[in-house]
Amino acid sequence: MEQTTKQLFRGALLLTIAGLISKIISAGYRIPLQNITGDLGFYMYQQVYPILGISLTLSLYGFPAAISKLVASRKEEGEWLSVRSFYIPLFGLLFFINGILFIILYFGSNKIAAWMGDPNLAQAFRVAAFPFLLVPFTSLFRGVSQGLNDMRPTATSQVLEQIIRVIVILFFAVIVVQANGDLYGVAVGAGIGATIAAGIAACWLAWMWLRSQEFTWQKMSFSWRTYSQTIFGYGFFICLNYMMLLLLQLADSLTVVNGLIDHGLPTLGAKEWKGVLDRGYPLVQLGTVLGSSLALALIPSVTKKRYQRAPKSFQLHMESALRFSIYIASACSFGLMAIMPLANQMLYETNEGVQSLQVLAFTILFASTALTASSILQGLGFIYRTAVFVMIAFFIKYIGNLMFIPQFGIMGSALATVFAVFMLCMINVYVLKRKVAGIRWFPIPFARFAISLLIMTGFVFAMNKVYAYSPFLNSRIETALFVVFTCVLAAFLYFVLLIRLHALEESDLRELPFADLLIEIQRWRFRP
Repeated sequence: MEQTTKQLFRGALLLTIAGLISKIISAGYRIPLQNITGDLGFYMYQQVYPILGISLTLSLYGFPAAISKLVASRKEEGEWLSVRSFYIPLFGLLFFINGILFIILYFGSNKIAAWMGDPNLAQAFRVAAFPFLLVPFTSLFRGVSQGLNDMRPTATSQVLEQIIRVIVILFFAVIVVQANGDLYGVAVGAGIGATIAAGIAACWLAWMWLRSQEFTWQKMSFSWRTYSQTIFGYGFFICLNYMMLLLLQLADSLTVVNGLIDHGLPTLGAKEWKGVLDRGYPLVQLGTVLGSSLALALIPSVTKKRYQRAPKSFQLHMESALRFSIYIASACSFGLMAIMPLANQMLYETNEGVQSLQVLAFTILFASTALTASSILQGLGFIYRTAVFVMIAFFIKYIGNLMFIPQFGIMGSALATVFAVFMLCMINVYVLKRKVAGIRWFPIPFARFAISLLIMTGFVFAMNKVYAYSPFLNSRIETALFVVFTCVLAAFLYFVLLIRLHALEESDLRELPFADLLIEIQRWRFRP
């Protein structure tokens, strides 16, 4: 039993590391992509990106989680995984679901592109439909390996798929720009890249599966109803939590261009300003990864049984997770807001839309806290409820865009995004407080936290002034080094302030590496 528990934790850690690497790659490559194609080419890519992201999320999180649940159930019953009674029925269900998604996207591409206000995107959507046909292969093999507590195939294939996808997308971008071709080719290249990457990942997973020999050809009993309910229900709902930022970007894809035209911009200008708005999402994604990853790492063992067995210990553990999420995400939001004028210039070579991007930075705080709270709720069994909350946030964002963009331009979209994730955060935390007895709304010493945050933010603003009046920082590389130096120094200052002002409790510090040293720093007193 102890060996199995260690294996589960090692597997969870491996998946977490692979997920972090993939998310960093996913956020990072869009910066050079914008540099290569400009805001107009970046707009075209970002219109298709949410669709490609949904297919990837289904193949990484939703369907594999559902299949692993079925695998674990059959193994508990002492049954082998039969090709005839397990693999083929599940593959049929997955192909049915993803085939419908393919048909809707492929044959509805003209209507979707027209809905977005850009009929020229239709070809890109037709190409973006093909990765859905590969989802059954990648999902099935990943789910089986996870159900057998072997996370290596999922982790390696995830990173491999992301790397190949990025290489192909950037290759197409360079070819299109060098040939002075139609920038819509960038969006088409994104779909081709996703299809090639998913195909290679599927081949890699199939090879790993054949080596494992975890199957038999013997016919066994199975329930179509159980398979269908698990795949259709559990599989879809569990991945909605991971689709939060994707759905917000999908709402932008559907509404921003038309809204900006209503705001008074010409069609080409509306597309370019949509590209400017999209600059913020890679940075928001990176910040959300930082803001939620440490907190999520603290809650892999969240289960209803554990809560019932030790409610007080569970409550303290979950408060610690929320506290870390709020602290890190707040620093990312305020720090990014303060450094945005320099970061925008450094990363994207112009300073357009900086005020809107500064507002968008606060998405990190609410999205990270919402993710942490919803992950706890999912561990307690409230999977369907958290999925409904994400859909509510999507509709709030969609309606907010329709209301605000014609009035305020891309600032309206930024405001709608922040408001949507704020509402999602409040709903998740409210439900968590109701379901976990005694847990506090926001378990932080507010005054000490606010002092630390304000000092850090003031430091970043002061460093902006140093940059503005420095005669030595002229090149892009020098600016990049200055920004990195400022961010590292600000993070260090903030963390030390949290420790010294006792905003982080000793129990929190014991969760971190070098806990003894951190506790010693907290206890140290100056004696003249």
